[in-house]
Amino acid sequence: MISFGPAFYSAHTYKFYFLAATFLAYFFGYVPATIFILGSSIFANYYFVPPFGEFIFTTHDLERYLINLFFGSVAIVLIEILQRERFKSKLLLLVSESRYLILLHRDNRLLNELKKNK
Repeated sequence: MISFGPAFYSAHTYKFYFLAATFLAYFFGYVPATIFILGSSIFANYYFVPPFGEFIFTTHDLERYLINLFFGSVAIVLIEILQRERFKSKLLLLVSESRYLILLHRDNRLLNELKKNK
């Protein structure tokens, strides 16, 4: 990382924050990831955008900040949609298995009653 120099950091300030926000959204949900995106945007602007260590917002910095928020939000929303679909498919699988077991027990009970009546 250090060998890339300050030009790399100033050109790609939010790249690694997207990766961390993606993992946060995948493992912990959208709320911590959203908080992380909001906080990391401020920290990345403070530490990695020239002039380093100062909060000076120009229109270019504001544009970077808004793009970061937009792309971070899109990534978080897409991961949240995928997580909900995964949960829904697991839930449908569990419901179908439980219905199958209910039908199986009912059929066994009916067969046992028929055998007793003969």
